[in-house]
Amino acid sequence: MPWDGYISWTDTLANTDFSKLEGRFSGFGSRSELISHGLVYTPRFDDKDAYRTVFLTKLPLDVDMRTLLSAIRGGAVYSAHIMNMQEYAGYHMGVVSFVRGKDASAYVNFATNHGVYFNDARVDVYLSKTPTYPIPKTMHQNIIDQLYSRCLVIRGDRDPKRYSYIAKNLKNKMRLDFEMGDRMTENADETEVKVQFSSIRAADAAYGILRSLLRECTVGFSPDPCARPLPGTREDEESEDGCSIGCADP
Repeated sequence: MPWDGYISWTDTLANTDFSKLEGRFSGFGSRSELISHGLVYTPRFDDKDAYRTVFLTKLPLDVDMRTLLSAIRGGAVYSAHIMNMQEYAGYHMGVVSFVRGKDASAYVNFATNHGVYFNDARVDVYLSKTPTYPIPKTMHQNIIDQLYSRCLVIRGDRDPKRYSYIAKNLKNKMRLDFEMGDRMTENADETEVKVQFSSIRAADAAYGILRSLLRECTVGFSPDPCARPLPGTREDEESEDGCSIGCADP
């Protein structure tokens, strides 16, 4: 069942044995900072999507968002970011939250059995032990009913200036999300532009901006390429797209 909009919280400060909470904060740099707020999200017993965040550690320092997301398969991504851990550990860490918990688990199982590689080096992939904050109820419904994703497609008559116009406005109005996104491409006929962000939230914001600016165009969401089947599955074998996980160059 979809999340009903209610959240349960536990006051961890009432429990002085913080060692019991160690697993809840694995993968996050400052455990004490989170504990100091006195709050830990406690998922409901029927929340199947509480554990939907995956960590990819030991990423090479030259991995960017486009390269990271090219290695994700098996489920739509809700959000992704790269943590700069160069000074602390000598590498980066990817944090990817799927829309569905079962897709996150399937990806981790695939990585355990087959590996995920960047620059020919295998990275560690594991499921976060900390429950992921629920997707807001309205956004959850938009994902289900309106097929919201982190990817937008803009279609219209041929216009050689549309690509640069879109890029300029997105950079001005949402610079951080745009610059830290996945990619932006245009077809050869200059009639279609695709923009892939690192989160559905960012795509939703851009959707509103572009609809107001490009009234002569059709602006909509497109399927997340990360949702393509994992390699080796029946769906993947029947697909014309036979790309594999890992070591994809940007």
